[in-house]
Amino acid sequence: RCPTELGSGSANYASGGAMKLTVDGVVTNNGTITSQGSGGTTGSSGGSVWIVATNIVGTGVISAKGGNGSDGKWSSQNVGGGGGRISLKLTDPAATFGDFGGTVTAAGGYNKEYTGASPKTRVPCSSAGAGTVYRETAAEAAGQGSLEIAQDTEDYCAILPTEITPEMTETDVGDVTVSNRAWLCVRKGATLTVRGDFTNLQQPDLDLGDISDGTLEAGSVVFADAARVSRVTGTNRFAR
Repeated sequence: RCPTELGSGSANYASGGAMKLTVDGVVTNNGTITSQGSGGTTGSSGGSVWIVATNIVGTGVISAKGGNGSDGKWSSQNVGGGGGRISLKLTDPAATFGDFGGTVTAAGGYNKEYTGASPKTRVPCSSAGAGTVYRETAAEAAGQGSLEIAQDTEDYCAILPTEITPEMTETDVGDVTVSNRAWLCVRKGATLTVRGDFTNLQQPDLDLGDISDGTLEAGSVVFADAARVSRVTGTNRFAR
């Protein structure tokens, strides 16, 4: 909810940095606000974007995407960088996120592989884990905003998980949405507290959105708001 971490660099490619914008008025973004990772042979990860403002308007881009992998110079296949973290908080009680008509993304970078005879064609292969986008309005209490975990395309054949680990803090949120072939994994010793609805919009045959991927013991997902009923939709696995 309050991201401050830098991304992780790779090879000769810089990661996304960390920025916080605290604005007493409205942020008008018709350009790009980015802490995006770099692409190349191996992509670096996205960094952090944290904006607190009365409102956010415009049609621009807010991005903490991971960099794409494999530029074809030295290898036929290399990994992309993981997505970063974005937190957007509105302080005007009348403001909504519907006032911003642009794009907000913390998608993971993708790989490409060469295929076919010469001249070879690059095709999408797989994607690194998506980052997170947290949105909180003035009407929502701290930690009750929405958490989105999403890729920005459905064209990739494999997805690595977005992990919540015991080292992470501020893992209380309102609604959770996992979409566009992202994959959420809560690791052993970690807890994700959901005070709203949990929605997994994945394709069932991909078994995405699992709380445990079967390789490590799962952590905990707690539905904690006694004043409401949380709806859980989609194909979800809450135990091994």
